[in-house]
Amino acid sequence: MAVDSASNRELVVNPGEYAYMQDATKGLIKTHVGPTVVNQTQQEQPVIFSEGKFQRAPSLEQAVRRAPRAGEGDYIVLENPSEKGTPPDEGAVNQLPPLKHGRKVNIPGPCTFALWPGQVATVVKGHSLRSNQYLVVRVYNEEAATKNWAEQEMRLASLKAEAESVVARFGAMSGGFSEALLALSNRETLTKVAEAMSVQNLIGGKNVVDVLGQVFKDTPLAGIMGDVLARTNLTVVANGKGVGK
Repeated sequence: MAVDSASNRELVVNPGEYAYMQDATKGLIKTHVGPTVVNQTQQEQPVIFSEGKFQRAPSLEQAVRRAPRAGEGDYIVLENPSEKGTPPDEGAVNQLPPLKHGRKVNIPGPCTFALWPGQVATVVKGHSLRSNQYLVVRVYNEEAATKNWAEQEMRLASLKAEAESVVARFGAMSGGFSEALLALSNRETLTKVAEAMSVQNLIGGKNVVDVLGQVFKDTPLAGIMGDVLARTNLTVVANGKGVGK
């Protein structure tokens, strides 16, 4: 919402929105992130960043941009990240920091944030692969990719240890259910777990209960899973997502 007059012009920036204001005398651009109110002075003009260049916005209202938003399992490809790797603060006026021009980073969801002037963000849906499919990826930064891969390996190792702990607690049970759970310690089943949840969800902190719910969902073992986990102070809700008691 904008209010214009000869001496005062105001712009209300809602939560999840941001706007750029440029000092016409110095060329400096500030990022106003909602919730906030922009009081435009005679030395300022609203600008937008489009197609790789800054342009003057036709009006204050048209300078407002919606922050990119990625859901759980999706991610944002951010071009020209800041050197500190942080977005503009919400509810504040932000001075432009140095950017790493030409660099790209992938930020897993769920997340949303305003963009610094000169940044470009593309929201990409998560990749769901079947057992007979694969994905070819391009590595832009080998050092960062190696670090991220190491973190994923550590998360898988933690998941395996947690699964083995649950299996040990189920060891005294009769029937073939214990044998089914023992498969969770196999690398092949861990691969299935990773496919079911996606790497982004693993990094996001999903636990073994979530994994068990996904793996055994819509199978004859789904009902047994609920009963067994309830006996061990764990629960699995109907949609396959688990929570601890």
